[in-house]
Amino acid sequence: MTMILSSLDRIRRLVRTGDVFAYGADRGLGEWIEAFTDSDQSHTSFAVVQGDLLQVTEATIRGAKTRPVAKNWEKAADMWWLPIGRRLRFDGDALMAYLQDICQRRVRYDFRALSPRVWRRGRPPEDFRRLYCSELVALGLKKAGVYEGTAELTPAEVCRLAVYEGSYHCIKWGEDGPKKIDDYNTVTPYGDPLGATVPAF
Repeated sequence: MTMILSSLDRIRRLVRTGDVFAYGADRGLGEWIEAFTDSDQSHTSFAVVQGDLLQVTEATIRGAKTRPVAKNWEKAADMWWLPIGRRLRFDGDALMAYLQDICQRRVRYDFRALSPRVWRRGRPPEDFRRLYCSELVALGLKKAGVYEGTAELTPAEVCRLAVYEGSYHCIKWGEDGPKKIDDYNTVTPYGDPLGATVPAF
């Protein structure tokens, strides 16, 4: 898999609704999530394109919402753009209906996902009345028809699903330089999502 160094301005007109953004942090809750999951990713969101406006829909501690991608770019220590596989049968209408619904209802954040005790027992219970960030994205991929496994994934696990183009873009990085996404686009989206690796689309 190839990582391309780019910028938000360069990719802005290439992004499509349903593409995924992943983020890294260098402080606070995000840094804790990265340490707990042993990865460089602490958050994920969906791209939502409306005309010339590039936004993201995501689970936040104040509930599910859509906002300009620039706000996330400013806050993130690291940021990657993961284009959904262009040859996939991706149901964008079903995805948008799902995103609009959870934002209108302002679905609350699932704080249980932040408990190490929950993850040591396996995974958080499926309860879509509340959503955490990568759960929102995994469920959206299911609604779009490209993923069949559990929605209880970590941000890094969302990045590993084999539903993306072969190349991804690092569009922000810190003093340590650009970071690659480990095992990007290698885990089968069908059957047991965590049990096998497959070639990328």
